[in-house]
Amino acid sequence: MNGMVIRREPGGDLRLERIPAFLAGLLLELPDLLSDLDPRAEKRLFPRAFEEDEEEEQWRRLAGPDLAHLFQDRIQVIRGDLEGLVPEGGGMFGAGEETFRMEIPQGHQAAWLSGLNGARLALYETEEFSPEDMRKDPEEMEEPGKALALFQIHAMAVFQEILLEGRFP
Repeated sequence: MNGMVIRREPGGDLRLERIPAFLAGLLLELPDLLSDLDPRAEKRLFPRAFEEDEEEEQWRRLAGPDLAHLFQDRIQVIRGDLEGLVPEGGGMFGAGEETFRMEIPQGHQAAWLSGLNGARLALYETEEFSPEDMRKDPEEMEEPGKALALFQIHAMAVFQEILLEGRFP
């Protein structure tokens, strides 16, 4: 993500320029990744609130619809912002790699942080990573699909840091 330009505007909006194609593609996958949750990921994102089954059932019945609505609202915010992800034309330093730009309004950044975190947790669960796996370099992974997922988790973590700090980490 070197070469990406990150600017926090006076109102708090985040303007991102020269976003590499791989990161743009990853961001475009976010809404679908969050919309189509594997049961393992859903269990991680919406864990039990109570030990007793009766209390848990009541909690799910009363709070579940609101939580699901909030989750879907965040996905829609991200999807809407991604409509503004546009190619800049040309490549970085004339190298030919396509780059993109977009803006994330200040009021949408919490939805992005939540969505990125949810996507990272979903990938962690669906790929059955261990804490030890998370300390590895993606190149150390034996399975290509798992290596890609680990790379995506790390890239999303960097993007979360960009959102929080308003600059490249």
